[in-house]
Amino acid sequence: MGILSETGRHEIEVVEGNGDDIEARGNQIVHLARALDGAADTIDRILSDGATMKGHSIEKLREEAEKIQSEIRLAATLYEKAGPIFQNYGSALSDAKRGMSDLNHVTNAESAWRNYQEALGAYQSAQSTPVNYPDAADHADDPQGLEDARTEAENTHGEAVDTARTAKNAAFDLWEEASDLFDADWKTWDEAYDAALTAYSGIEDHKLKDSTLDNLDGLVDFVMGVLSVVGVVIAVLAIVVGGPIIAIAGLVVGVLALVGTLYQSWRSEGGFGMEDIIPITIAVIGVIPFGSIGEFATGGFGAGMRSWVGLGRGGMSLGDDAARWSLAAPDMLNPRQWASTMRSLEPGAGFVTGGDDLLRTLMGGHDDLMTQAIGELATMGEQAAYAFGSVGTHINNIASTWGGLDSAWKIVTNPDRILHPTW
Repeated sequence: MGILSETGRHEIEVVEGNGDDIEARGNQIVHLARALDGAADTIDRILSDGATMKGHSIEKLREEAEKIQSEIRLAATLYEKAGPIFQNYGSALSDAKRGMSDLNHVTNAESAWRNYQEALGAYQSAQSTPVNYPDAADHADDPQGLEDARTEAENTHGEAVDTARTAKNAAFDLWEEASDLFDADWKTWDEAYDAALTAYSGIEDHKLKDSTLDNLDGLVDFVMGVLSVVGVVIAVLAIVVGGPIIAIAGLVVGVLALVGTLYQSWRSEGGFGMEDIIPITIAVIGVIPFGSIGEFATGGFGAGMRSWVGLGRGGMSLGDDAARWSLAAPDMLNPRQWASTMRSLEPGAGFVTGGDDLLRTLMGGHDDLMTQAIGELATMGEQAAYAFGSVGTHINNIASTWGGLDSAWKIVTNPDRILHPTW
Protein backbone atom coordinates (compact mmCIF):
# COMPACT_ATOMS: atom_id res chain seq x y z
CA MET A 1 0.00 0.00 0.00
CA GLY A 2 1.20 3.49 -0.78
CA ILE A 3 1.13 6.69 1.28
CA LEU A 4 -2.06 7.27 3.29
CA SER A 5 -3.44 10.74 3.87
CA GLU A 6 -3.06 12.05 7.43
CA THR A 7 -6.73 12.69 8.22
CA GLY A 8 -8.77 10.55 5.83
CA ARG A 9 -6.30 7.64 5.67
CA HIS A 10 -6.86 7.34 1.93
CA GLU A 11 -4.16 6.11 -0.41
CA ILE A 12 -2.65 9.09 -2.17
CA GLU A 13 -3.05 8.45 -5.89
CA VAL A 14 -5.03 9.85 -8.79
CA VAL A 15 -8.41 8.09 -9.03
CA GLU A 16 -9.11 6.14 -12.21
CA GLY A 17 -11.55 7.08 -14.94
CA ASN A 18 -12.07 9.82 -17.49
CA GLY A 19 -14.66 12.28 -16.25
CA ASP A 20 -15.09 13.97 -19.62
CA ASP A 21 -15.87 10.64 -21.32
CA ILE A 22 -18.34 9.66 -18.61
CA GLU A 23 -20.07 13.04 -18.76
CA ALA A 24 -20.23 12.78 -22.56
CA ARG A 25 -21.80 9.32 -22.25
CA GLY A 26 -24.35 10.83 -19.86
CA ASN A 27 -25.19 13.47 -22.50
CA GLN A 28 -25.64 10.71 -25.09
CA ILE A 29 -27.97 8.81 -22.76
CA VAL A 30 -30.07 11.94 -22.21
CA HIS A 31 -30.34 12.49 -25.97
CA LEU A 32 -31.24 8.83 -26.46
CA ALA A 33 -33.97 9.12 -23.83
CA ARG A 34 -35.48 12.02 -25.74
CA ALA A 35 -35.29 10.07 -29.00
CA LEU A 36 -36.95 7.02 -27.43
CA ASP A 37 -39.66 9.19 -25.94
CA GLY A 38 -40.28 10.68 -29.36
CA ALA A 39 -40.44 7.20 -30.90
CA ALA A 40 -43.01 6.15 -28.30
CA ASP A 41 -45.08 9.24 -29.13
CA THR A 42 -44.90 8.33 -32.83
CA ILE A 43 -46.15 4.81 -32.15
CA ASP A 44 -48.90 6.27 -29.97
CA ARG A 45 -50.05 8.48 -32.85
CA ILE A 46 -49.99 5.50 -35.23
CA LEU A 47 -52.16 3.52 -32.83
CA SER A 48 -54.56 6.41 -32.43
CA ASP A 49 -54.82 7.05 -36.17
CA GLY A 50 -55.46 3.36 -36.86
CA ALA A 51 -57.94 2.84 -34.03
CA THR A 52 -60.88 2.50 -36.44
CA MET A 53 -59.19 -0.12 -38.62
CA LYS A 54 -60.36 -3.72 -38.17
CA GLY A 55 -58.98 -7.15 -39.07
CA HIS A 56 -56.96 -9.96 -37.55
CA SER A 57 -53.64 -8.68 -38.91
CA ILE A 58 -54.46 -5.16 -37.71
CA GLU A 59 -55.24 -6.45 -34.22
CA LYS A 60 -51.98 -8.41 -34.19
CA LEU A 61 -50.06 -5.36 -35.34
CA ARG A 62 -51.77 -3.21 -32.71
CA GLU A 63 -50.95 -5.75 -29.98
CA GLU A 64 -47.26 -5.86 -30.95
CA ALA A 65 -47.08 -2.07 -31.31
CA GLU A 66 -48.58 -1.54 -27.85
CA LYS A 67 -46.05 -3.94 -26.36
CA ILE A 68 -43.15 -2.24 -28.13
CA GLN A 69 -44.44 1.20 -27.19
CA SER A 70 -44.60 0.34 -23.49
CA GLU A 71 -41.06 -1.04 -23.54
CA ILE A 72 -39.73 1.98 -25.45
CA ARG A 73 -41.48 4.33 -23.04
CA LEU A 74 -39.99 2.47 -20.06
CA ALA A 75 -36.53 2.58 -21.65
CA ALA A 76 -36.91 6.32 -22.26
CA THR A 77 -37.88 6.86 -18.61
CA LEU A 78 -34.93 4.81 -17.36
CA TYR A 79 -32.45 6.55 -19.66
CA GLU A 80 -33.86 9.91 -18.68
CA LYS A 81 -33.02 9.08 -15.06
CA ALA A 82 -29.69 7.40 -15.82
CA GLY A 83 -28.27 10.17 -18.02
CA PRO A 84 -27.94 12.82 -15.28
CA ILE A 85 -26.32 10.24 -12.99
CA PHE A 86 -23.47 9.82 -15.45
CA GLN A 87 -23.35 13.54 -16.15
CA ASN A 88 -23.04 14.46 -12.47
CA TYR A 89 -20.53 11.75 -11.68
CA GLY A 90 -18.40 12.58 -14.70
CA SER A 91 -18.36 16.25 -13.75
CA ALA A 92 -17.41 15.47 -10.13
CA LEU A 93 -14.71 13.04 -11.26
CA SER A 94 -13.25 15.72 -13.53
CA ASP A 95 -13.22 18.21 -10.63
CA ALA A 96 -11.50 15.72 -8.34
CA LYS A 97 -8.88 14.78 -10.91
CA ARG A 98 -8.29 18.42 -11.73
CA GLY A 99 -7.17 18.97 -8.15
CA MET A 100 -5.25 15.71 -7.95
CA SER A 101 -3.43 16.10 -11.26
CA ASP A 102 -3.66 19.62 -12.67
CA LEU A 103 -3.15 21.33 -9.30
CA ASN A 104 -0.55 18.75 -8.29
CA HIS A 105 -2.28 17.83 -5.04
CA VAL A 106 -1.08 14.22 -5.34
CA THR A 107 2.54 15.01 -6.22
CA ASN A 108 2.66 17.80 -3.61
CA ALA A 109 1.37 15.46 -0.92
CA GLU A 110 3.88 12.77 -1.92
CA SER A 111 6.73 15.33 -1.83
CA ALA A 112 5.56 16.73 1.53
CA TRP A 113 5.40 13.22 2.97
CA ARG A 114 8.95 12.48 1.88
CA ASN A 115 10.17 15.80 3.36
CA TYR A 116 8.40 15.07 6.62
CA GLN A 117 9.92 11.61 6.80
CA GLU A 118 13.40 13.12 6.30
CA ALA A 119 12.78 15.76 8.98
CA LEU A 120 11.38 13.13 11.33
CA GLY A 121 14.45 10.99 10.78
CA ALA A 122 16.73 13.97 11.47
CA TYR A 123 14.85 14.75 14.67
CA GLN A 124 15.03 11.15 15.88
CA SER A 125 18.74 11.08 15.03
CA ALA A 126 19.35 14.30 16.98
CA GLN A 127 17.50 12.86 19.96
CA SER A 128 19.47 9.64 19.92
CA THR A 129 22.86 11.31 19.44
CA PRO A 130 24.68 11.39 22.80
CA VAL A 131 25.91 14.68 24.28
CA ASN A 132 29.49 15.39 23.25
CA TYR A 133 30.91 15.91 26.73
CA PRO A 134 34.51 17.24 27.08
CA ASP A 135 37.35 14.99 28.20
CA ALA A 136 37.89 15.39 31.96
CA ALA A 137 41.65 15.00 31.46
CA ASP A 138 41.71 18.24 29.53
CA HIS A 139 40.39 20.09 32.59
CA ALA A 140 42.19 18.23 35.35
CA ASP A 141 43.47 21.46 36.93
CA ASP A 142 40.25 23.46 36.25
CA PRO A 143 37.10 21.82 37.75
CA GLN A 144 35.00 24.91 37.06
CA GLY A 145 36.14 24.95 33.45
CA LEU A 146 35.13 21.29 33.13
CA GLU A 147 31.69 22.07 34.49
CA ASP A 148 31.27 25.00 32.12
CA ALA A 149 32.34 22.85 29.16
CA ARG A 150 29.83 20.13 30.09
CA THR A 151 27.04 22.73 30.34
CA GLU A 152 27.97 24.12 26.94
CA ALA A 153 27.92 20.63 25.39
CA GLU A 154 24.46 19.95 26.82
CA ASN A 155 23.20 23.28 25.52
CA THR A 156 24.59 22.56 22.06
CA HIS A 157 22.90 19.16 22.03
CA GLY A 158 19.61 20.67 23.22
CA GLU A 159 19.73 23.37 20.57
CA ALA A 160 20.33 20.73 17.86
CA VAL A 161 17.32 18.72 19.10
CA ASP A 162 15.16 21.86 19.24
CA THR A 163 16.20 22.86 15.72
CA ALA A 164 15.40 19.35 14.39
CA ARG A 165 12.06 19.37 16.26
CA THR A 166 11.11 22.71 14.76
CA ALA A 167 12.00 21.50 11.27
CA LYS A 168 10.04 18.28 11.87
CA ASN A 169 6.96 20.16 13.06
CA ALA A 170 7.14 22.57 10.12
CA ALA A 171 7.45 19.65 7.70
CA PHE A 172 4.48 17.93 9.36
CA ASP A 173 2.37 21.06 9.01
CA LEU A 174 3.17 21.22 5.28
CA TRP A 175 2.45 17.50 4.93
CA GLU A 176 -0.87 17.82 6.75
CA GLU A 177 -1.87 20.80 4.58
CA ALA A 178 -1.02 18.97 1.36
CA SER A 179 -2.76 15.82 2.65
CA ASP A 180 -5.93 17.76 3.47
CA LEU A 181 -6.04 19.20 -0.05
CA PHE A 182 -5.87 15.66 -1.43
CA ASP A 183 -8.54 14.49 1.01
CA ALA A 184 -10.83 17.24 -0.24
CA ASP A 185 -10.38 16.00 -3.81
CA TRP A 186 -10.90 12.40 -2.71
CA LYS A 187 -14.06 13.34 -0.80
CA THR A 188 -15.43 15.07 -3.90
CA TRP A 189 -14.94 11.88 -5.90
CA ASP A 190 -16.12 9.51 -3.15
CA GLU A 191 -19.35 11.37 -2.44
CA ALA A 192 -20.11 11.58 -6.17
CA TYR A 193 -19.42 7.86 -6.59
CA ASP A 194 -21.66 6.89 -3.67
CA ALA A 195 -24.41 9.21 -4.93
CA ALA A 196 -24.19 7.73 -8.45
CA LEU A 197 -24.22 4.18 -7.11
CA THR A 198 -27.23 4.87 -4.90
CA ALA A 199 -29.14 6.63 -7.67
CA TYR A 200 -28.36 3.95 -10.24
CA SER A 201 -29.32 1.17 -7.82
CA GLY A 202 -32.65 2.92 -7.39
CA ILE A 203 -33.51 2.57 -11.09
CA GLU A 204 -32.05 -0.95 -11.48
CA ASP A 205 -35.21 -2.52 -10.02
CA HIS A 206 -37.30 -0.94 -12.77
CA LYS A 207 -35.05 -1.72 -15.72
CA LEU A 208 -36.02 -3.81 -18.72
CA LYS A 209 -35.43 -7.43 -17.82
CA ASP A 210 -34.96 -10.46 -20.02
CA SER A 211 -37.50 -13.21 -19.48
CA THR A 212 -36.47 -16.69 -18.40
CA LEU A 213 -36.78 -17.84 -22.00
CA ASP A 214 -34.63 -14.91 -23.18
CA ASN A 215 -31.88 -16.02 -20.81
CA LEU A 216 -32.39 -19.63 -21.88
CA ASP A 217 -31.97 -18.59 -25.54
CA GLY A 218 -28.40 -17.47 -24.84
CA LEU A 219 -27.61 -20.67 -22.94
CA VAL A 220 -29.03 -22.88 -25.69
CA ASP A 221 -27.09 -20.98 -28.35
CA PHE A 222 -23.88 -21.44 -26.34
CA VAL A 223 -24.59 -25.16 -25.82
CA MET A 224 -25.36 -25.63 -29.52
CA GLY A 225 -22.05 -24.00 -30.37
CA VAL A 226 -20.23 -26.36 -28.00
CA LEU A 227 -22.16 -29.34 -29.37
CA SER A 228 -21.08 -28.35 -32.87
CA VAL A 229 -17.43 -28.60 -31.86
CA VAL A 230 -17.97 -31.79 -29.86
CA GLY A 231 -19.98 -33.33 -32.69
CA VAL A 232 -17.17 -32.80 -35.19
CA VAL A 233 -14.63 -34.29 -32.76
CA ILE A 234 -16.86 -37.32 -32.09
CA ALA A 235 -17.42 -37.85 -35.81
CA VAL A 236 -13.65 -37.96 -36.38
CA LEU A 237 -13.15 -40.31 -33.41
CA ALA A 238 -15.94 -42.57 -34.67
CA ILE A 239 -14.12 -42.95 -37.97
CA VAL A 240 -10.69 -43.44 -36.41
CA VAL A 241 -11.24 -45.46 -33.21
CA GLY A 242 -14.97 -46.23 -33.00
CA GLY A 243 -16.34 -48.28 -30.13
CA PRO A 244 -19.47 -48.13 -27.96
CA ILE A 245 -18.24 -45.20 -25.83
CA ILE A 246 -17.93 -42.99 -28.91
CA ALA A 247 -21.25 -44.35 -30.23
CA ILE A 248 -23.05 -43.47 -26.97
CA ALA A 249 -21.43 -40.02 -26.91
CA GLY A 250 -22.48 -39.44 -30.51
CA LEU A 251 -26.05 -40.48 -29.71
CA VAL A 252 -26.20 -38.13 -26.71
CA VAL A 253 -24.81 -35.23 -28.76
CA GLY A 254 -27.27 -36.00 -31.57
CA VAL A 255 -30.28 -36.04 -29.24
CA LEU A 256 -29.18 -32.81 -27.52
CA ALA A 257 -28.59 -31.17 -30.90
CA LEU A 258 -32.08 -32.21 -32.04
CA VAL A 259 -33.68 -30.81 -28.88
CA GLY A 260 -31.67 -27.59 -29.21
CA THR A 261 -32.57 -27.22 -32.91
CA LEU A 262 -36.28 -27.70 -32.17
CA TYR A 263 -36.10 -25.16 -29.33
CA GLN A 264 -34.30 -22.55 -31.44
CA SER A 265 -36.78 -23.02 -34.29
CA TRP A 266 -39.67 -22.61 -31.87
CA ARG A 267 -38.12 -19.48 -30.37
CA SER A 268 -37.25 -17.93 -33.71
CA GLU A 269 -39.27 -14.95 -34.87
CA GLY A 270 -42.60 -16.24 -36.10
CA GLY A 271 -42.04 -19.75 -34.72
CA PHE A 272 -41.41 -22.73 -36.99
CA GLY A 273 -40.98 -21.73 -40.61
CA MET A 274 -39.74 -23.01 -43.93
CA GLU A 275 -36.19 -21.95 -43.08
CA ASP A 276 -36.24 -24.39 -40.16
CA ILE A 277 -37.00 -27.48 -42.27
CA ILE A 278 -33.42 -28.22 -43.32
CA PRO A 279 -31.74 -27.92 -39.87
CA ILE A 280 -34.55 -29.87 -38.19
CA THR A 281 -34.45 -32.58 -40.87
CA ILE A 282 -30.67 -32.91 -40.51
CA ALA A 283 -30.98 -33.11 -36.72
CA VAL A 284 -33.74 -35.74 -36.93
CA ILE A 285 -31.85 -37.87 -39.43
CA GLY A 286 -28.79 -37.60 -37.19
CA VAL A 287 -30.49 -39.55 -34.38
CA ILE A 288 -32.60 -42.07 -36.33
CA PRO A 289 -30.93 -45.50 -35.82
CA PHE A 290 -30.86 -46.50 -39.48
CA GLY A 291 -27.87 -48.76 -38.97
CA SER A 292 -29.71 -50.68 -36.27
CA ILE A 293 -32.91 -51.36 -38.22
CA GLY A 294 -31.66 -54.82 -39.17
CA GLU A 295 -30.92 -55.60 -35.52
CA PHE A 296 -34.41 -54.46 -34.55
CA ALA A 297 -35.83 -56.75 -37.26
CA THR A 298 -33.78 -59.86 -36.48
CA GLY A 299 -33.05 -59.59 -32.75
CA GLY A 300 -35.98 -57.61 -31.40
CA PHE A 301 -36.20 -54.34 -29.54
CA GLY A 302 -33.44 -55.13 -27.05
CA ALA A 303 -30.93 -56.07 -29.75
CA GLY A 304 -31.86 -52.99 -31.77
CA MET A 305 -31.39 -50.66 -28.81
CA ARG A 306 -28.02 -52.22 -27.96
CA SER A 307 -26.94 -51.80 -31.57
CA TRP A 308 -28.15 -48.18 -31.53
CA VAL A 309 -25.77 -47.33 -28.67
CA GLY A 310 -22.87 -49.27 -30.22
CA LEU A 311 -23.31 -52.55 -28.32
CA GLY A 312 -24.40 -54.74 -31.20
CA ARG A 313 -24.12 -58.51 -31.21
CA GLY A 314 -20.57 -59.75 -31.56
CA GLY A 315 -19.17 -56.27 -30.99
CA MET A 316 -17.02 -54.87 -28.25
CA SER A 317 -18.59 -54.53 -24.80
CA LEU A 318 -18.71 -51.25 -22.93
CA GLY A 319 -16.28 -52.65 -20.34
CA ASP A 320 -13.81 -53.75 -23.02
CA ASP A 321 -13.99 -50.32 -24.63
CA ALA A 322 -13.42 -48.61 -21.27
CA ALA A 323 -10.36 -50.81 -20.72
CA ARG A 324 -9.10 -49.88 -24.20
CA TRP A 325 -9.40 -46.18 -23.42
CA SER A 326 -7.64 -46.68 -20.10
CA LEU A 327 -4.72 -48.56 -21.66
CA ALA A 328 -4.31 -45.95 -24.40
CA ALA A 329 -4.59 -42.96 -22.03
CA PRO A 330 -0.79 -42.53 -21.55
CA ASP A 331 -0.46 -41.83 -25.30
CA MET A 332 -3.15 -39.12 -25.51
CA LEU A 333 -0.60 -36.30 -25.74
CA ASN A 334 0.55 -37.86 -29.01
CA PRO A 335 -2.61 -38.13 -31.15
CA ARG A 336 -1.00 -40.31 -33.83
CA GLN A 337 0.39 -42.78 -31.30
CA TRP A 338 -2.87 -42.73 -29.31
CA ALA A 339 -4.95 -43.58 -32.40
CA SER A 340 -2.51 -46.36 -33.29
CA THR A 341 -2.74 -47.80 -29.78
CA MET A 342 -6.54 -47.63 -29.76
CA ARG A 343 -6.78 -49.42 -33.10
CA SER A 344 -4.21 -52.04 -32.17
CA LEU A 345 -6.29 -52.93 -29.10
CA GLU A 346 -9.42 -53.36 -31.25
CA PRO A 347 -8.61 -53.45 -35.00
CA GLY A 348 -12.26 -53.91 -35.92
CA ALA A 349 -13.44 -50.68 -34.33
CA GLY A 350 -13.78 -47.50 -36.35
CA PHE A 351 -14.08 -47.13 -40.11
CA VAL A 352 -10.42 -46.58 -40.98
CA THR A 353 -9.62 -50.06 -42.22
CA GLY A 354 -8.33 -48.85 -45.55
CA GLY A 355 -9.40 -48.19 -49.10
CA ASP A 356 -12.71 -49.51 -50.38
CA ASP A 357 -13.71 -50.91 -46.99
CA LEU A 358 -13.73 -47.41 -45.48
CA LEU A 359 -15.86 -46.04 -48.33
CA ARG A 360 -18.21 -49.05 -48.21
CA THR A 361 -18.69 -48.81 -44.46
CA LEU A 362 -19.28 -45.07 -44.50
CA MET A 363 -21.75 -45.29 -47.38
CA GLY A 364 -23.68 -48.37 -46.28
CA GLY A 365 -23.10 -48.72 -42.57
CA HIS A 366 -21.73 -52.29 -42.82
CA ASP A 367 -18.32 -53.78 -43.44
CA ASP A 368 -17.55 -56.78 -45.73
CA LEU A 369 -18.26 -59.43 -43.10
CA MET A 370 -21.57 -57.85 -42.14
CA THR A 371 -22.57 -57.51 -45.79
CA GLN A 372 -21.83 -61.23 -46.31
CA ALA A 373 -23.87 -62.13 -43.23
CA ILE A 374 -26.85 -60.10 -44.46
CA GLY A 375 -26.78 -62.03 -47.74
CA GLU A 376 -27.00 -65.32 -45.85
CA LEU A 377 -30.08 -64.35 -43.80
CA ALA A 378 -32.99 -66.76 -44.16
CA THR A 379 -35.84 -64.38 -45.00
CA MET A 380 -36.36 -61.72 -47.55
CA GLY A 381 -37.90 -59.50 -44.85
CA GLU A 382 -34.72 -59.53 -42.79
CA GLN A 383 -32.62 -58.81 -45.88
CA ALA A 384 -34.96 -55.94 -46.75
CA ALA A 385 -34.63 -54.55 -43.21
CA TYR A 386 -30.85 -54.53 -43.42
CA ALA A 387 -30.96 -53.11 -46.94
CA PHE A 388 -33.26 -50.30 -45.81
CA GLY A 389 -31.01 -49.68 -42.84
CA SER A 390 -28.01 -49.53 -45.16
CA VAL A 391 -29.66 -46.90 -47.35
CA GLY A 392 -30.74 -45.03 -44.24
CA THR A 393 -27.22 -45.12 -42.84
CA HIS A 394 -25.96 -43.64 -46.09
CA ILE A 395 -28.45 -40.78 -45.77
CA ASN A 396 -27.61 -40.48 -42.06
CA ASN A 397 -23.89 -40.14 -42.79
CA ILE A 398 -24.51 -37.56 -45.50
CA ALA A 399 -26.77 -35.54 -43.17
CA SER A 400 -24.30 -35.80 -40.28
CA THR A 401 -21.43 -34.74 -42.50
CA TRP A 402 -23.42 -31.78 -43.82
CA GLY A 403 -24.47 -30.81 -40.31
CA GLY A 404 -20.91 -31.05 -39.04
CA LEU A 405 -19.54 -28.93 -41.89
CA ASP A 406 -22.32 -26.37 -41.47
CA SER A 407 -21.70 -26.18 -37.70
CA ALA A 408 -17.96 -25.86 -38.21
CA TRP A 409 -18.50 -23.03 -40.69
CA LYS A 410 -20.78 -21.19 -38.24
CA ILE A 411 -18.15 -21.49 -35.52
CA VAL A 412 -15.40 -20.21 -37.80
CA THR A 413 -17.50 -17.26 -38.98
CA ASN A 414 -19.02 -16.50 -35.56
CA PRO A 415 -16.76 -17.71 -32.73
CA ASP A 416 -18.34 -15.24 -30.29
CA ARG A 417 -21.24 -17.62 -29.64
CA ILE A 418 -18.73 -19.76 -27.70
CA LEU A 419 -16.10 -17.21 -26.69
CA HIS A 420 -18.62 -14.59 -25.51
CA PRO A 421 -21.90 -16.31 -24.52
CA THR A 422 -24.97 -14.11 -23.89
CA TRP A 423 -26.48 -16.01 -20.97
